[in-house]
Amino acid sequence: MIALPSIFQGHMVLQRELLIPLRGHATADSVVKVTLAGRIATTRSDEEGLWQVSLAALPAGGPHELIVECGDEQFRITDVLIGDVWICSGQSNMQWPLGMCTDGADESGDLPALRFLKVELLPALHPADGWSCAPQWQSCSPKNIQRISGIGYYFAKRLLEADPTVPIGLVIAAVGGTRIEQWMSDEALAAAGVEKSADPVEPEFEEQLAAFIAGLDRKDLAEIPEPARSFALPETDCEDWPVMELPCYWQEAGHKFNGAFWFRREVEIPREWAGRPIELHLGACDKHERTYFNGEEIGRTDIVEDPDVWAAPRRYTIPAGKVRAGKSVIAVRVFSHVFGGGMTGPAEAMKIGHEGCGTIPLYGPWHYQVESNFGNAVAPHNNKPSRLWNGMVAPLRSFPARGILWYQGESNADDPALYGRLFPAMIRDWRAKWGRREMPFFFVQLPGYGPGSTWPELRAAQAAALELPATAMAVAIDQGDLNDIHPPDKREVGVRLALLALKRVYGQAEVACEGPVVSEVLRTAPDKITICFANAEGLRSNDGDAIDGFEAAGTDEVFAPLPAAMIDGDRVMLRDVPTDASCIRFGWQAFPTTHLLNRHGLPAAPFHLTIHTSTHPYS
Repeated sequence: MIALPSIFQGHMVLQRELLIPLRGHATADSVVKVTLAGRIATTRSDEEGLWQVSLAALPAGGPHELIVECGDEQFRITDVLIGDVWICSGQSNMQWPLGMCTDGADESGDLPALRFLKVELLPALHPADGWSCAPQWQSCSPKNIQRISGIGYYFAKRLLEADPTVPIGLVIAAVGGTRIEQWMSDEALAAAGVEKSADPVEPEFEEQLAAFIAGLDRKDLAEIPEPARSFALPETDCEDWPVMELPCYWQEAGHKFNGAFWFRREVEIPREWAGRPIELHLGACDKHERTYFNGEEIGRTDIVEDPDVWAAPRRYTIPAGKVRAGKSVIAVRVFSHVFGGGMTGPAEAMKIGHEGCGTIPLYGPWHYQVESNFGNAVAPHNNKPSRLWNGMVAPLRSFPARGILWYQGESNADDPALYGRLFPAMIRDWRAKWGRREMPFFFVQLPGYGPGSTWPELRAAQAAALELPATAMAVAIDQGDLNDIHPPDKREVGVRLALLALKRVYGQAEVACEGPVVSEVLRTAPDKITICFANAEGLRSNDGDAIDGFEAAGTDEVFAPLPAAMIDGDRVMLRDVPTDASCIRFGWQAFPTTHLLNRHGLPAAPFHLTIHTSTHPYS
C-alpha cells in the first residue's frame, strides 16, 4: 500500500524553486514513480518498502495533482499549489486565532491562494519522522478563516497583495505558555551549554500519549444519553444542581476531566420583548456546544466541522414566536474531549436581548450537571525540553520552506541571560536541520506589557540574535497592552513581518520595513547629547514633539530619567544629561508609553547605548 508522510495532503502548498523531496512506503523492492506538474522521478523501494526521491524545482502555480504509482497501485493528491511555505512557531501570540483578534471577524476569508495547516500539540520523547495524528491542510475560506493564526494570516495577506501569483502556505506549530527549551533539539541545547536533566523514558508516557491521541479522535456523542435528555426542558427541577460561576473552564472549578457538561440558567423575559426576535450571546464555549431555549434547540457549533470552535463566540437568534414574557430557561450542553472545557466567555460577551431593547447579562452563577466523564486528556509532559521539537517540528525537517516566523519569549522572561544563549543556538540548529545555513528567520520582539518587569532585558536578548545572518526583527513595542499578555490586535505585527519578508526575501528594495535605528550618539556639550538615526525620515513621537522615556547612567549603571527630549530632523536632542553619564537608554520599561516613529509609522526598538565624545564644537 502506498503511503506518504501525513503532511502530504490535498490543498497543500509545496515550496517553489527548491528541490521537492518525497519519501514514503510502497510494496517492497518495487519501482515507484512520482509525477507532479510535468516532473517525473522514479526510484525503487527497499526490502522494507521504504523509498525516497526528489523532484526538480517548480515555479509558482497550480493547482496540480501529485501522483505516486507502484505496480498497479496509484495514490493521488489533488489541489496541490506550488508557492512559498512559511513555518509559524512560538507560543500563544503566534497561535492566537484570527477569530479572537481585533476586527478579525471582518476578514472575508476569500483567499484561495492561502493554505494553512495547524500542527496538533503532540510531544515526543525522540525526534519523529511524521505526526501520529495528522493535521489537515485547509484552503482559506469564510468557513475556516477564523481559526488561522492571526499573525500568520495578516502576514500572508500582505504578501499576496504584493504578488497574488505566488501561493502562500502556512504551517502553524505554536503552543501557548511554552518555553524556548521545549522547541529546541538536544543538539541545540548542548550547543547553548545547557545540560538536560536526567529524563528517563517514563513508563507511562507512551500510554498517556496514546490516550491523548485517542481523545483527539473522539467526537461528540451522536445521541444524548437518556438520563440527560431532560436537562434542557424548562420543567426539569435543577434547584439541587451544583452552581458554577461562569465564564470559566470547568477544570478551574475542580473538575479535572474531559467530558460533557450541561449548564442551565433562568432569565426573566420583559413584557416588551415578547413576540420579537432576540439574540443570545454566550461568548466562547470550549469546544462543541448545543444550545436550547425553553427546551428547543436554537443552535449548535460542531467540533467536527470546525476544529477551532473552542475560540468561536456563540451568537444565536431566538425567533419571535419563541419569545414569551416571563421565566425562560437557557440550557447549554458543552462537550470537550481534550485540554480544557467550559463556557469561557469573556463575561461581557454573555448576554441576551437586542440592541434596540436592552440586554440581560448572563455571566455569574449557572446550575450545572455532568453528563459524561472521559477522564483527563492532556498531552503528557509537553513542558519538558525538546518534547515539542521532537513531536511537532522535527517531522518538518524534510519539508522545504521559504522561512520561519517566530513569536515567543514571554515564558522565558524570568531569565533573559539564558535566553540570550538559547535563542541563537535554536536558530542555528533549525537551519542546520533544514540544511539551509541562511534560511530566513524573522521574529517578533516582545511588545509592551505592564507586569513584564524583566521584558526590557528579554527584548535585548532577542535583538542580539540579529547578529546572525538572514534574521530580522519585527519591533512591536508600540503594539502591547498594559494588562494583557495577548494584545488582541495582530494586524500590525503580521504586516511588519511581511514588510521584512518583502524587502529581505522578495527583493522589493523600495519597501520600508524598519523603524528609526541609532547611527551615532554624540556628546555635543557637557550636558547635551545628540542621537542620530537612520530610517528616520519624518521622525516623530507618538504623542507630540517632546520625547519621554530617555534615561542616563554613569559607570555605576544606575539609570535616572532625563527631561523630555526634542526632535530636530533625524536627530533627538537630550539636555541636562549628567556630565559623568556614560550610557543612554530609551524605551527600557515594561510598558513604555512614548515611541519614536518614522513617517511609515514604524517604531524604534528600545535601545541601550554608550555615549561617545563628539569632535564637533559644543553647541
